[in-house]
Amino acid sequence: MVVGMKGAAPVPEPGTMVLLGTALLGLAIYGKRKISTKMAKKL
Repeated sequence: MVVGMKGAAPVPEPGTMVLLGTALLGLAIYGKRKISTKMAKKL
Protein backbone atom coordinates (compact mmCIF):
# COMPACT_ATOMS: atom_id res chain seq x y z
CA MET A 1 0.00 0.00 0.00
CA VAL A 2 1.43 3.38 -1.09
CA VAL A 3 0.25 6.56 0.55
CA GLY A 4 0.98 10.15 -0.54
CA MET A 5 2.56 9.56 -3.95
CA LYS A 6 0.29 12.04 -5.77
CA GLY A 7 2.59 15.02 -5.26
CA ALA A 8 5.87 13.23 -6.01
CA ALA A 9 8.17 15.12 -8.37
CA PRO A 10 8.90 13.34 -11.66
CA VAL A 11 12.45 12.12 -12.20
CA PRO A 12 14.20 14.11 -14.95
CA GLU A 13 15.24 12.09 -17.97
CA PRO A 14 18.98 11.47 -18.53
CA GLY A 15 19.10 13.68 -21.63
CA THR A 16 17.98 16.69 -19.61
CA MET A 17 20.65 16.05 -16.99
CA VAL A 18 23.34 15.71 -19.67
CA LEU A 19 22.25 18.98 -21.28
CA LEU A 20 22.26 20.81 -17.94
CA GLY A 21 25.66 19.36 -17.02
CA THR A 22 27.15 20.32 -20.38
CA ALA A 23 25.84 23.88 -20.05
CA LEU A 24 27.30 24.25 -16.55
CA LEU A 25 30.63 22.85 -17.69
CA GLY A 26 30.70 25.26 -20.63
CA LEU A 27 29.98 28.22 -18.36
CA ALA A 28 32.73 27.15 -15.97
CA ILE A 29 35.29 26.89 -18.78
CA TYR A 30 34.18 30.24 -20.25
CA GLY A 31 34.52 31.93 -16.86
CA LYS A 32 37.92 30.40 -16.21
CA ARG A 33 39.24 31.56 -19.58
CA LYS A 34 37.82 35.04 -19.10
CA ILE A 35 39.51 35.38 -15.71
CA SER A 36 42.85 34.05 -17.01
CA THR A 37 42.87 36.53 -19.93
CA LYS A 38 42.19 39.41 -17.54
CA MET A 39 45.12 38.30 -15.38
CA ALA A 40 47.40 38.05 -18.44
CA LYS A 41 46.49 41.56 -19.59
CA LYS A 42 47.33 43.02 -16.16
CA LEU A 43 50.85 41.58 -16.30
